[in-house]
Amino acid sequence: MIRLDPATASSSAPPSVPAWAITSAGAPSDGDAAFRAGAALGALDTL
Repeated sequence: MIRLDPATASSSAPPSVPAWAITSAGAPSDGDAAFRAGAALGALDTL
């Protein structure tokens, strides 16, 4: 059985997820992200 140590237990709420970590409706699809990554790598090759 797991026991909670009252000396180290925290009664505060767990931290919330930051807004930038939540996916949004405007997020690129996997294909768009792959294309952008490939374009970025191609641009690095031309440097």
